[in-house]
Amino acid sequence: MILRLDHLMIRVPQIDAAARLYAHILDQAPVVADDHLVRFRIGGLEVRLVRAETGVGQGAVAEGLAHAALAVSDLDRTARLMSRRGLAVDHGTDAVDGRPVAVLRSGTDPALWLLVEQDAARPAAAGSVIGLDHLVVASDDPERSLAMLGGRLGLDLRLDRANPAWGARMLFFRCGDAVVEVIHETAAAAPHPPAPDRLWGLCWRVADIEATHRRLAAAGIAVTGIRTGRRPGTRVFTLSEPPAAVPTLMLQADR
Repeated sequence: MILRLDHLMIRVPQIDAAARLYAHILDQAPVVADDHLVRFRIGGLEVRLVRAETGVGQGAVAEGLAHAALAVSDLDRTARLMSRRGLAVDHGTDAVDGRPVAVLRSGTDPALWLLVEQDAARPAAAGSVIGLDHLVVASDDPERSLAMLGGRLGLDLRLDRANPAWGARMLFFRCGDAVVEVIHETAAAAPHPPAPDRLWGLCWRVADIEATHRRLAAAGIAVTGIRTGRRPGTRVFTLSEPPAAVPTLMLQADR
C-alpha cells in the first residue's frame, strides 16, 4: 500500500544559507522559498527545509532529518492497517500543502514516518541530480527496525547483509524507486536500552559523477575524491561537511 517516499523534512539552523547550499547540491532553484520554508523537487520527491527549533523537547530533532512522509493510495485504509499492526496513528493536516496526514508512532519513540495520500499532479524539476537513491536510517536494534519497516510498514526487504570488515549490518528495503537502508554498527556497543532509530543520511543519484564533482567543488563545497561504491557498478563521493548535519553521498550507477 506504500507507493514511494513523498517528502523529507530537514531542519536547518539558517534557512537562507541552507537554501543556497541545497540549490548547489541538488542543481536547481527551489520551487518555493520564504523565511521559514524552502522546497525542492527531485522526481516525485519533495525536499523541505525548515528552520530548526530552539529549545526542542526530548527526542525532537534540532537539526537534521526530522521525518519522512510515505505516499499511499488510500490514506484511511492504510492508517487503519497501521493501527491494527500496533502503531499509534495521529491524524492531522500537512501544514505545507493542506493534505491529510497520518503520523505513525511506536511507543514513546519520535515520529519518523508520516503517511500522505499520493499527489499525482506534482511536477518534477529537472537537473543533473536524477533522484534519491537511498535514505539511511541509523539503528541500535536492527531486529526492531526490521519489524517496523518490513512487518508494520510492509516495505520489501531486498537484502540483509552483515560485513565484519565494515563493522556493520545493513538492511535494504525497497520504497518506490528509492531504498530505505538501515545501518547498524556491529562494532559499537549499543546503549541499553537501545536508542530509537533515527533518520541519518541521504544518497543522491546523479547522471555524471565527474561533472557533479567539478560543479560542487567549483561552488566551494568540500568533497572527497570519487571512489568505487560498495554496490557493484557504482561510483560515489561524499560531501565532507554534512549539510544541516545530514551525511550526504552522491552516486552514479554505471550499469
